[in-house]
Amino acid sequence: MMTFQLTPVTGDRLVGRRAELDRLVGDLSDEESRIGVLLTGARRVGKTSLLLEAKRRLEAKGVVAVYVSVWRTSIDRLDAFAEHLLCQTLESFKGKIGLRTRASNLLAMRGGALADFLKGAKLTAEAGESITYALSFARGESSDASGAVSDAFMLPDRLAVQCGQRCALIIDEFPSLAGLKTDGKRAVGGSIIRAVRTFNEEYRRTVLAVSGSAPGTVRDAASSHSAPLYRQLSGMQIEPFGSDGVREFVSEYLPGVAPGGSGDGDGGIDRLRDASGGLPYNLQVIGREIGRIGAGTLDAGLVDRAVDGVIEREGRVHFEAYLASMQPAEVRVARIMACREGGGACRPRDIAGSPGGGAPAMNKATALLSGMLAKGIVAREGAGRYRLVDPLFGAWLAAE
Repeated sequence: MMTFQLTPVTGDRLVGRRAELDRLVGDLSDEESRIGVLLTGARRVGKTSLLLEAKRRLEAKGVVAVYVSVWRTSIDRLDAFAEHLLCQTLESFKGKIGLRTRASNLLAMRGGALADFLKGAKLTAEAGESITYALSFARGESSDASGAVSDAFMLPDRLAVQCGQRCALIIDEFPSLAGLKTDGKRAVGGSIIRAVRTFNEEYRRTVLAVSGSAPGTVRDAASSHSAPLYRQLSGMQIEPFGSDGVREFVSEYLPGVAPGGSGDGDGGIDRLRDASGGLPYNLQVIGREIGRIGAGTLDAGLVDRAVDGVIEREGRVHFEAYLASMQPAEVRVARIMACREGGGACRPRDIAGSPGGGAPAMNKATALLSGMLAKGIVAREGAGRYRLVDPLFGAWLAAE
């Protein structure tokens, strides 16, 4: 039985994504290709797990893979992101350039000590200058944001050229770069995303892979005709698990629980798929609760008990990120959608006509749904109809 974890998974823990991994690793390791990959999909669908497992497999094939997550830094600080990109690049090339200390230790080096270190690492002058200038910006010694960003983004390719290696630069939640600011005030993220197009065009041995969750920001950054990276990346949509993927999850993570509960034996599987939305994170959450309950047959009743247990004990913890990204009026709309009798997709007029207080007017409901669509909170289902992307989030809202 595998251990449930609510963080990205790799190796044997990553199930149900064989085809997606084969394509992702194949595209990024193909020496004849300069086309990168744009990975899209709902939050909690497992994009980060795919990217981290791809990094592991690429490295096994001899490709240097540099993974950076915009969300792992102070999300609005350009200097923090530049430092993160610089350190992750150096760590990934560590064995190739003779780096004998953690890349983060370079931040403490000054003047002659840094120059001696860079000389000992046998870096080209171009690569050494990139590190020096990016470090100066990260330490607050330089205000040249444009130059530092250019050096940080070009360093992976300069090291790849020096080492004769193919490099994959993987940027998780790439559209969030748009929120970066310099000196805590001036927004510069949009210009950085535009600059990445130029960096990508100049790469000689590096291929770019980026991911994004919110459809609106993904469109603005890479997929619309006017987007900076339009036609520079091959699109790859990651879908939630269907019944087969959920069955594989149950087989690997809950081997002692037998599917059952309907004439075809799939009642529990189908209910688990519906309750989780096929989102791997939700499957981990509900699966952990099923394991805690310890029943021997996976039927709809067991799934419902597990969902109730998750919502009662830890619902807000799991959905804090959703709430943080939503306006209060959007939360009210989501709650109305979650509480509608019969569930399913609804139209703006259904929301406006909802009984009780707090329902917005129809034109306001339409505008709110449009914003929630761009954020990935709702999805369009047919003409003018919307549904919550995450049914577990909906179940929690309905119970609040």
